[in-house]
Amino acid sequence: MITFHWKETLNIATIKESDNFEGSEINFYDNFGRGISLLSILFVLAYAILLVKFRRSIGAFESSLVPVLIGLICAVLTLPIHELLHAICISKSNDVHIYRVKAGFMTWFSKPIAKGRYLVMLLVPVLLLGIIPSVCTFFIPETAPGIITFLLIFSLANIGMACGDFTNFIMTAIKVKNGKKVIPCKDGIFQIQ
Repeated sequence: MITFHWKETLNIATIKESDNFEGSEINFYDNFGRGISLLSILFVLAYAILLVKFRRSIGAFESSLVPVLIGLICAVLTLPIHELLHAICISKSNDVHIYRVKAGFMTWFSKPIAKGRYLVMLLVPVLLLGIIPSVCTFFIPETAPGIITFLLIFSLANIGMACGDFTNFIMTAIKVKNGKKVIPCKDGIFQIQ
């Protein structure tokens, strides 16, 4: 069952630890995690610069402020959809909550999920809202530069908003062994079963 908590802020201190979960804990936000987070940000910036330069070199890129602002506003408005896509990827038997946090929204689940499912859950929003739309800009006719610019900015903003997902993806891929299950717990530490 998916439970939405749109008006409630996430208070880590009130989160109930998972029942019947025995396993080890891995801190995703130690020095190594912060380094991976920085690499994620650098990757997003490099992707954005290369994509915009390449898109401009083949033409049909409008430098007007209107499609840029509309793209940014639409990207911010799709943040709940981003979190909903995370929630959809978690099994139906899990209790999923979407909380409001300082940076926007956050998906929290109460039962462990397999490492593979967790990795897919992290990538689905950035693929559907970021990578695929950015690739689609190359298939829009050159006669619509405003639409190309809007879609490019929209997709790049969504990719930028997924930096935390990239960091968690890399940390999970490196620190969690295959066949294990993952569940978030307090203070950026994930329990592994």
